[in-house]
Amino acid sequence: MNKLTFILGVLLGMGIFSQTTLSAETPITSPDGLERVTQELVAPPFLPEHTQIAIGDPKVVKIRMVVQEKEMEIEPGLTVHVMAFNGSIPGPLVVVHQYDYVELTLVNPITNTMTHNIDFHAATGALGGGALTKVTPGQEVVLRFQAIKKGIFIYHCAPGGVMIPLHVAMGLSGAIMVLPRDGLRDDKGDGKK
Repeated sequence: MNKLTFILGVLLGMGIFSQTTLSAETPITSPDGLERVTQELVAPPFLPEHTQIAIGDPKVVKIRMVVQEKEMEIEPGLTVHVMAFNGSIPGPLVVVHQYDYVELTLVNPITNTMTHNIDFHAATGALGGGALTKVTPGQEVVLRFQAIKKGIFIYHCAPGGVMIPLHVAMGLSGAIMVLPRDGLRDDKGDGKK
């Protein structure tokens, strides 16, 4: 394996590039008029309610994440200051279908001390939304993007510079799973029920 093949493999695994190609049949639409549903996020290892196969047209899937800066006991007798999406480390797994729109409300409570944001590796442009979602304590922001690439992608806080690894290491990361509209398939191409 040459160096370029290895790097592309790593980038594909991280969701930075995708093997999904757009064609004339790709339903790129406006979110106007689409059904809006709210996904109640839950702490890992659990998954939010979802269907394996998409029902009907793409939807606008509304989610809400609250950034929490708090003390957390990570093992008996060891308490550390962490930052968490919705209070869990890692953050909740978001589950949508390809071509759905994700509409995130990101909340940074007034009790926090730092600026936060969110970078979805499933989103294209504006640093995965990171450039559009910087919120100081007491603010909230709404970000909407269409999940055009299927796969599992990370999301994390990316306020800039050396603060990015600090925020990620202290807990502000999670994943989003973008399912194919016709559901997952095994290695023989058979659908999972």
